Amino acid sequence: MTLDGTTYSNEAPYLNDDWEFIQTSGLNGKSGFDAVKLGDVNGTTSEGVVCDPGYIDLVLPSSGIPSGRTMEIDFEVYNFEDIQGFQLGLNIDYDELEFLDVYTSGSGLTGFTKADNFGLSKVENSEIRTAWFGENLTPVTKTDGSILLTLKVKARNYISDLSSVLFLDDDILKNEFYADDCPKEIQIEGVVRYVSSRENNSDQITETSGPKIVDLYCYPNPFEDEINVIYKNTVPNLESVLVVTDALGKVIYRSLESFDKGINRLKLTDREIQGSGLFFVSISSNGKTVTKRVFKN
Repeated sequence: MTLDGTTYSNEAPYLNDDWEFIQTSGLNGKSGFDAVKLGDVNGTTSEGVVCDPGYIDLVLPSSGIPSGRTMEIDFEVYNFEDIQGFQLGLNIDYDELEFLDVYTSGSGLTGFTKADNFGLSKVENSEIRTAWFGENLTPVTKTDGSILLTLKVKARNYISDLSSVLFLDDDILKNEFYADDCPKEIQIEGVVRYVSSRENNSDQITETSGPKIVDLYCYPNPFEDEINVIYKNTVPNLESVLVVTDALGKVIYRSLESFDKGINRLKLTDREIQGSGLFFVSISSNGKTVTKRVFKN
């Protein structure tokens, strides 16, 4: 094979006993390790196997977190269907969150361990990387709400919105899931469990149940023609009121919704949100209201 004037052998060099790999200096360490994906070398990769990163969402609670609070965040997955592998780059704001540990025991994924599947050498630079591939690329399906990983962190300061200090970041590692046929939107829901320390310094979970309204998430933000509203609650058939107001507090859209238990999705378009500028999307139920600020270009 000839590429750009250079002739390459069709034989895979790494199969030869005398194949030599020379590690040079100056590696930038951007991904925490330097490697060659086998499929890129031997041609076994196929087109269409990478799911569009635009369909991967990480939803985190927006309620305030006190300074000094230790949390275990379960990364629950939804629509994890026939997945052969994935890689994720997490931006964890080192100035706001202290990384304590990561657990994979609840994932149920063969070979998925902290030691082998996480890049933690650049946590002080606010970077965490993880990647996993199924044995022989065997597709794996997980039930909705299953735990992918658990992150243990401690708030260095008061955090008003966890999603502003912990989020998926393609600049750290391109966020991708791998499957022959991409499933519908892949959702990662971060469920926070607070941990407190007793006098004997042993940690125990002290808060495991949240309010009936768990969280509200809107994306993209800013938006132009339409915005997705994701809403999670813990009870079925929850009667709620969706309200959109402008910057002056004027109600421009209101609707009565009945939400199922778990994650619910709505879409608001130009018909519901006319004009441009700052708006507030709120959902109220059982005396509790969750509000998100959004901006329309």
